[in-house]
Amino acid sequence: MDLAFVQSGLLERFLDTDVISAVEVAALLERRGVLDGTPVFLDEETQMPVPPLCEFGRHLSTALLDETTLKD
Repeated sequence: MDLAFVQSGLLERFLDTDVISAVEVAALLERRGVLDGTPVFLDEETQMPVPPLCEFGRHLSTALLDETTLKD
């Protein structure tokens, strides 16, 4: 399992697609309440989110914990 953290500021730099713009993705993250620093657990093979763990990570991100605490 891989662990990543949401960083919406990197979207403009690395998102290269004609389907959706970086601004639209950043707005979608904001609208859904996914904060920067939110941990995201990804399956190693498919790189798809692992739902129970991602929900737990999202809960931790809204618990007003410091970002370094989330990484620990």
